[in-house]
Amino acid sequence: LGWPDRVPGVAKPCDWSTSSSWSFEPLDETTFPAVTLCRHAGTTGGTAPAALNAANEVCVQAFLDGRLEFARIVDTVAEVVDAHPFRERPTLVEVLETETWARAHAQGMTSGRP
Repeated sequence: LGWPDRVPGVAKPCDWSTSSSWSFEPLDETTFPAVTLCRHAGTTGGTAPAALNAANEVCVQAFLDGRLEFARIVDTVAEVVDAHPFRERPTLVEVLETETWARAHAQGMTSGRP
C-alpha cells in the first residue's frame, strides 16, 4: 500500500538468513470474491478470461481516476463477463473482438460513476 516505501509497524521484513514457518489458511471467498470470479472465468474458458481481463483493466483505471469505488470493481467486472457475447472456441480475432467489446462495455459502465 505504501510502495515504494514500507508502511511502518505493519510487519517485520523477512529475514531470509533464518528459518521461519508460514501457515496457510483456506481462502475466504467472501472476503476475496475476485478469486472466485477469476476461477469461474478460467474454468469456463473460451472468451471469458479475455472479457474478464479487459474489463478489469478498465475498472482499475476507473478506480484510479476516481470514477469507480474500489468495492465496485469486482461486481462491475462480473457484470461485463456475464454480459459479453461468449464464444467457446474463439479464434484470435474473436478474442481481440471480445477484449474490445469488454473494454467499451466496462468504459460505458464506469463513465461518470463513483
